[in-house]
Amino acid sequence: MIEPGLMPALRRLSRRQRQAVVLVHGYSFTQQEVAELLGITRSSVQRHLDRGLDRLKSALGVQSL
Repeated sequence: MIEPGLMPALRRLSRRQRQAVVLVHGYSFTQQEVAELLGITRSSVQRHLDRGLDRLKSALGVQSL
């Protein structure tokens, strides 16, 4: 079962944050694979991922994922 608030919360992320979160946590890509796919550095993927997860946690009222 999917959390009902997940899709609206994902839509509120920036495009890069959403891509990083979905590819890493939804499709199990490595951060390096995401970086290569998106044409950005692995450290940029990490920043987008961290910020995206923080925003999702806040939107969903979750302490940790």
